[in-house]
Amino acid sequence: MTTDTATKTCPLCFTQIDARASRCSACAARQPDAPGMHRNVPGRVMGGVCAALALQLGLDTTLVRVIAVASLAVTGGLAFWAYAVLWLLTPYDVGGKAPATRFVDWLTGLFSKSPGPMAPPA
Repeated sequence: MTTDTATKTCPLCFTQIDARASRCSACAARQPDAPGMHRNVPGRVMGGVCAALALQLGLDTTLVRVIAVASLAVTGGLAFWAYAVLWLLTPYDVGGKAPATRFVDWLTGLFSKSPGPMAPPA
């Protein structure tokens, strides 16, 4: 039985890996064609930050969530603010804009619009 799986070569260690892999299974190097961090990933539960971090770091999503909850208990809630900042700075889609960037763009558009044609002085 043959399987038709596409492969690619890791540019660092020259090992054949799955074409969809974002990290090399042999040397753990991030692949140059891997998408940037985004929150629209499989396993997303609430904000998608833990699932996105797990994908970027090559870890299990459950492990990242356990670390996040444990850090909430240890830091007295400081980890919540770190999660919130990561959510603000991470776009939902690969080519999308982060919520913080969208907010800044909205503010810029709000204050840069011209008020319209002005009446000539009398």
